[in-house]
Amino acid sequence: MSVTVRLPVPLERELTLAASRKRVSKSQLIRDCLQAFLTADNDTPLAWELGKDLFGKVGSGRSDLSQNRKQIVRDKLNARHRRR
Repeated sequence: MSVTVRLPVPLERELTLAASRKRVSKSQLIRDCLQAFLTADNDTPLAWELGKDLFGKVGSGRSDLSQNRKQIVRDKLNARHRRR
């Protein structure tokens, strides 16, 4: 199967240099990189999986934060200004 990809000149220069350093063709380097990317993408955990043991560990004890966020911020700011 053939695929055509247009590369910006600087990226093409880097590809040419990398292929010559590795002593492989540009096509082979692209195939190797694409295979590595696709393989790594399948093994990369989702953000939720990375932090699931941390979520919910520290709580405010309030269940209304999302519903009353504006009033909560307003109260905090007013309390701060009263202290000054």
